Amino acid sequence: MPEEVVGESSTQDPGVKGTGPVIGVQGIGLVPGGFGVVGGPQSQQPFPGPFIGVKGDGGAGLVVPPGIPVGAPHFGVLGTVSGAEDTGVQGESPNVAVSGMGGKIGVFATGDTAIFGSSKTGLAGQFDGNVTINGNLSQNGDADIVGGLVVTKTVTFNGDFTTVGSVTIQGDLSTNGSFNGTLDLQGDLNVSGDVFLQNRGGDIAEQFATGCVDLCDPGTVMAVNDDGQLIPCSEPYDHRVVGIVAGAGGLRPALTLRPDLPAATVLPVAMVGTAYCKVEADTHPIGVGDLLTTSSRAGHAMKAIDQSRSFGAVLGKALAALPQGQGIIPVLVTLQ
Repeated sequence: MPEEVVGESSTQDPGVKGTGPVIGVQGIGLVPGGFGVVGGPQSQQPFPGPFIGVKGDGGAGLVVPPGIPVGAPHFGVLGTVSGAEDTGVQGESPNVAVSGMGGKIGVFATGDTAIFGSSKTGLAGQFDGNVTINGNLSQNGDADIVGGLVVTKTVTFNGDFTTVGSVTIQGDLSTNGSFNGTLDLQGDLNVSGDVFLQNRGGDIAEQFATGCVDLCDPGTVMAVNDDGQLIPCSEPYDHRVVGIVAGAGGLRPALTLRPDLPAATVLPVAMVGTAYCKVEADTHPIGVGDLLTTSSRAGHAMKAIDQSRSFGAVLGKALAALPQGQGIIPVLVTLQ
């Protein structure tokens, strides 16, 4: 049996204090379910006391040997306090301040601030699994989440937020940093500044139902038929022209409307902005700035030369020239 160590103090000095380059104080309980180290007044036994139950300064703030229960069978570390400003568990370490591993819950904490973590390297918290928060999330540092995040109330963070999974917020989102990932927002988005859509195209597209998803490639000029379905244009000066199938020339839509429609039956059609378009210059050469309308060549645009027929049939303005033949050129989409 190891030697028993008992420390008592009637002042605010510690009853037991240990310092070391690796472990400040380490206690191992020999009875299953017992405690290796218990801190606090006798009236609070067997739980930690009203100030700090166990505190270690060293390579690891608190070390729990594998297989040795501390606090309770389901908790790696259990710390309780009675004072409002006290700390249940505190760890200070250049590597891992507090580490908890359990079959169900690694770390469990309750209080006004359940878990508080600070980092000298800039990474306040990192999660490799899913995170579900039933309250408010306030983040003043950087957060890196590899799994999914679900927040049922308000999210506020003043640092950068990076996630590889999806984020669902059913409340308000307030940020003074950057957000990288997929955001599913079930609420309102209020922006007091400018909105910049980077690494995208220059058009606003809307999803339209069509029966030719596999046949209508990007750049195709589309018109609506009597059934409300989109089809490639096939008549010159067609007043039923809707727009250009987005995505040609490597440009993706900057903003897509109605993205919830089934992808197998819809096409994104550029209605505003810049998109690449199929054009033909067999009859009339196309110059920069020329107005374009539908052509008799399926899915193509041509130069509009008949003003009496152009009103309501113009789909855009050419931003590049095509002297002859067929090709794909950038077009400023302006239906008129």
